[in-house]
Amino acid sequence: MWTTESQRPQADLQNYTCVDAVDVLVTHLTELIKRHAHELLSRQEIKNLIDNLKLRSPALIEEVIPAVIKPGELQRVMQNLLRERVPVRDLETIIETLGDYGTRTKDLEVLTEYVRNAMARTLCKQHVDSEDKLHCVTLDPTLEELITGHLQRTEQGVMNSMPPTTSQQIVGKIVEKVNQSSGLGRSPVLLVSPQIRSAVRRMCEGALPNTAVMAYNEVVPEVAAEAVALVTMN
Repeated sequence: MWTTESQRPQADLQNYTCVDAVDVLVTHLTELIKRHAHELLSRQEIKNLIDNLKLRSPALIEEVIPAVIKPGELQRVMQNLLRERVPVRDLETIIETLGDYGTRTKDLEVLTEYVRNAMARTLCKQHVDSEDKLHCVTLDPTLEELITGHLQRTEQGVMNSMPPTTSQQIVGKIVEKVNQSSGLGRSPVLLVSPQIRSAVRRMCEGALPNTAVMAYNEVVPEVAAEAVALVTMN
């Protein structure tokens, strides 16, 4: 709701929150950048980040890049993180993790999950409330088994063979529970098993672009996970 500067004192008295027009525009632009950050991360930006980190941790860069992970692969992993609004400031941890697991697999989706696990504390910090509680919407074990049964690992990564109608029904149930929890003043994350996390994220990305999907192993011990809703197909 837009108002004039002269009406601001009256709006304040009526308990409205008044925000300057410039702040509104800055917030809007910031949100757009976050939403499209993965598209803005170019190969040249990756080179600049690597060069800067090399000044602080030359041994790490010499060991991992490009011997274990090529710059293009690092770019893809960081784009995967940014697509889910995971901060990538801790580049040292990202590259260390890729160095540890990059010799075991070249599947960038799997490597992204390893990096997420290494950044579990950062992930939790994004979504906990003031009491360090993580409000979660979880899936019924039977539903998780249903999703797992339709996942097939190929050379191109994990493929989901679930029929579109079934997928839409599941997403609809998840949206319903998330919206119910949000209406009660909570901002829940969707908490699922590590094996299906990325697949569930892809399923819900269109309907719930701002809802984080986390795996059980990404919840650190000092954070209390509180289940606020359970998604079932009944």
